[in-house]
Amino acid sequence: MKRLLVLVFMCLPALAKADMLPALFDVTGVAANDTLNIRSAPDANAQRIGELGPDAKNVEVVGLGPNGKWAMIGLPEATGWVSLRFLERVSETNWIQDEIPLACFGTEPFWSVGVDGDRQVLTHRHFDAEEEAFDITWVAAPDAGMSGTMGLYATGYGSDVFTNISSAQCSDGMSDRTFGLSIALYIMTNEQTVGYKGCCALVAR
Repeated sequence: MKRLLVLVFMCLPALAKADMLPALFDVTGVAANDTLNIRSAPDANAQRIGELGPDAKNVEVVGLGPNGKWAMIGLPEATGWVSLRFLERVSETNWIQDEIPLACFGTEPFWSVGVDGDRQVLTHRHFDAEEEAFDITWVAAPDAGMSGTMGLYATGYGSDVFTNISSAQCSDGMSDRTFGLSIALYIMTNEQTVGYKGCCALVAR
């Protein structure tokens, strides 16, 4: 089974370079008594829909505007845009090499998955059931510049879990928020294999 999963993973297309998104950024260059506007579109004249404080940290950027001067960020129920010149990237490497914790979820039915920063534990909750923790036994994370995809294999509770997480803009189907990672989740038991699709976000440490 693992050999098959490795082959599937290796056949996935390269998606991004070393500076790929999503990534975490800190607000910089904003006066202490001012704020950074969040707008509805990558345009200084677009509607203002929120703000970031001058010391805001770990803002997840999931995309860039057409001219590369605006950063797309996720809000609770929408997507916003802020001027990229007021953001400073937290790390020079990507989300795979940084081993940032991930929070993933999907709908119909509702489920959630968490991956810890050390890539040791994967947690899974299905609808209103209790959360289950699986031991991650295999990680496929190519070197920076090769691919924007990470595969994980975990075992526990009489099941095997395989996830494929990719840098790709993703919609939860319920809001106007855009996420920066998509996930394909497969839960395998002796009886059957069930697959799910959803979105992921970086979790600030």
